[in-house]
Formats: sequence, structure tokens, C-alpha cells
Amino acid sequence: CFEKQPLQDPLKKVTSRAFLSLLACSPSAQSYACRGLVDTLIERLRNIHLQLQQESLNPGKAAQKKKQEESCLRELKLVLQLLRNCLYRNEECKLQASACDSRLAFAVAPLWPWLLLDDRLMEAALELLCVFTASVLHSVMKLATLLAPENSGHQRLAFCLLANLAASRDCKGLLQKMDGALELIAELALHKRDSHRPLTLLILHNVSFCSANKAKVLASKSVSVLVSCLESNQLHICAIGASALWSLLHNYQKAKVILKNPSIRIKAEEAFTSAQE
Repeated sequence: CFEKQPLQDPLKKVTSRAFLSLLACSPSAQSYACRGLVDTLIERLRNIHLQLQQESLNPGKAAQKKKQEESCLRELKLVLQLLRNCLYRNEECKLQASACDSRLAFAVAPLWPWLLLDDRLMEAALELLCVFTASVLHSVMKLATLLAPENSGHQRLAFCLLANLAASRDCKGLLQKMDGALELIAELALHKRDSHRPLTLLILHNVSFCSANKAKVLASKSVSVLVSCLESNQLHICAIGASALWSLLHNYQKAKVILKNPSIRIKAEEAFTSAQE
């Protein structure tokens, strides 16, 4: 009934409301949605985008064009709400929505100009994107910890994403709250031959710039990792370590006490001399 009937059909309206309620409270219904409904809804987003484009180019009467566009936008809102309820706290459906054949993000992005014109539509889209990206940081961390031979390409992208996320104040806070996150990143950064090392060091670097994180960074292995960077022959590694240590020292008396160490000072002076050469 839902897929075959037009939006104006009374039966489809009833079916849609039933779907919304069922998906919101039933994990079994969400699992069933993974078998094809999610793909169908995302494909419908693409079709709605094409329809909206065609309507904008249609030389017909303005009143008729507006009526058809409003019909498309009503259906768009319904599809966004259904997708939101499909994905809510359901990793299987999220995986389905982000798979190569679906690509939810690529289906929503072209609709942005129409979303900007309608607050209710934008609200529905943002709710969907919030649900879709919930716990994304935990998922990326999990991906980054896989063994390198398994998925090295994906791992590199995961580290790039984490490095970017660590530049955000909110994400720095999340990394701080995740048990063992800093320790894990520090362990990964210790592997000097690992191709991912510059990215893991960048994550530590960005986290160190958050005042709320300084105490936790200083209490972890991260400090020794950053200090070891000063001895690196690679200038960019040395620069990352020096910059992170400087950020820890800035306006933080406890860091000045902890890092007031002759060996650290010697390493810093040697790194400075080497950089000048």
C-alpha cells in the first residue's frame, strides 16, 4: 500500500502514520526495514529531487507548478521522517543507509536548496541527520582500532576524520570522556614505522589545545609520546610535538611544573637548533 499508492491516497496517509509509529517503537520493524524499505526511501529521495528539478524548469502555469511542488515537498517530509525512525538507535539500518548502493548523505545533499525554503522540512532533515550521525565518533574509533592489514585504506580515512573531529571543542570533550581513548591514541602514536603515526599525533595535538583536556593529557602516556616527537628526524613530526607541548604549557601552571624537566628542556633546545639548520 505504501509504495504503490500516491501520497494523496487516504490509504497511504493512514499507512504512513502507522509506519511512523511502528518504526519509532519496534526494533523488529526496523530490522524489517533493513530488508528493502531503507533503500526504497533513499531512492525516493532521489526521485523527489528529480521531480523538483523538473518542476523548476517546467514552463507551465505558476499556480499549477506551486501545487505540484508542494505535493513533492509534503512527500519529502514524510520520507525524511520515515528514514529518521528507521535509523533511530539501529546500527544495522545506519549501515544500510551509508552503503555504496544507498548513500543517504548523497541523497539528502542535493535537496538542500528546497530544505532552506521551509523550516519544517529543514527540521525533519536535521532530525534525520542527527539520528544518522549519532555515536559516529565511537564507530570511527572502533574502525580505527582494526588491524592495519584488514582495512588500511579505511583506517587512514578514519584517522583523518578523527584528526578533523579533534579540532572541534565538542568532539575534544567526547574524546576526553571516552574511556581509554587517549591511551589508545597514544599507543598507536608510539609505533614509529606506522604510516598512520602523523595522523594519530595530530589527534593528540588537537586534543591538547582544549583546556578541559589538559589535565587528562598530562596524566596519560600522551606527554611522553609528544616529548619523543622532539627527537624525530622528521621536521613535521617534531613540529607537531612541539606545538602540542606549547599548548599544554600555555596558561596552565600544572603543566609547567610537570614539564619542568632538564631532559625535556635539552630535547626542546636540540629540536630548535635542528629546525634552524
